[in-house]
Amino acid sequence: MRSSLSFLLFLFLAITTSSAANAQSELPKGKITESARSAYNQGDFNKAVSLFLELSYQHGEHPAVLRALAASANNAKKDAVAVLAYEAYLSTSLSREQAQKASAELKNVKKRM
Repeated sequence: MRSSLSFLLFLFLAITTSSAANAQSELPKGKITESARSAYNQGDFNKAVSLFLELSYQHGEHPAVLRALAASANNAKKDAVAVLAYEAYLSTSLSREQAQKASAELKNVKKRM
């Protein structure tokens, strides 16, 4: 009985941790997100930066928002914003692969400055 409870607790923690990680890897849902994605996809990176900045004010250090802000600022050549967003993104819980990719992008932005 005790091992069954331990297993159920382990399973519950694994599922909730996985769900929390997935939630953080996706952009928050809403009109601002839709507008920001649309601006980015249409190549209007300045508008995307403004909208992702607004999302960052609403959602704090949400990794997906920081990542999108960094990419938008990088494409808009807003290097100071890109550096701050990449650094904030790197301070969140990332996989090794995510961190390596963001570090390389950050390095490229700094070279351009």
